[in-house]
Amino acid sequence: FAALKRYKYIDETRAIALGSGYGGYMINWIAGHPEMSQRFRALICHAGIFDMREMADSTEELWFIEHDADGFTLYDNPEAYEKFNPVNHVANW
Repeated sequence: FAALKRYKYIDETRAIALGSGYGGYMINWIAGHPEMSQRFRALICHAGIFDMREMADSTEELWFIEHDADGFTLYDNPEAYEKFNPVNHVANW
């Protein structure tokens, strides 16, 4: 939000956030946290992870999701997948 303050030509009342891939995951995370999401007029997610558990079960690149979860599979350490899982905060959308 520093850019909103630094650049006076940015209208803070109309700021949006958007992301794709990892950026989309971050948009889903922000959406579940009102202290962050309320600063934006809109949030746009394209191809972002919504549920870490579903990604672990559906991706063909099994090493990729394990890498993001500190080397654990969903079954070895489900807490690693739940800690930053956007779906757990959907009630705050």
